[in-house]
Amino acid sequence: MKPFVVGLIWICLFVTIAVGSYIVKNKVIFKEAELKAVNEGIEADAKQIHILKAELSNLKDLNRLAELAEKYTDLKPLKAEQYISITSVPFKTGGEE
Repeated sequence: MKPFVVGLIWICLFVTIAVGSYIVKNKVIFKEAELKAVNEGIEADAKQIHILKAELSNLKDLNRLAELAEKYTDLKPLKAEQYISITSVPFKTGGEE
């Protein structure tokens, strides 16, 4: 009877280890798929950031901005007589309203 009990314990232990290994294997497969999806998302975001940086450098181009300012505004460069000193600006004092 004793060898039967020992054999039964070994079989139960083997089944427990097999089921545990199967569960861990499935969890690892799921986590690998999740990791792959996250890495693909990171790669897609990195590509999008690269594209946005290129677009931003184009939008900040000084020559392009100067052409747009000339085309859509009536701004002209300042003339020397348009400059004044800070002392000639009338500032309000604390008592005036």
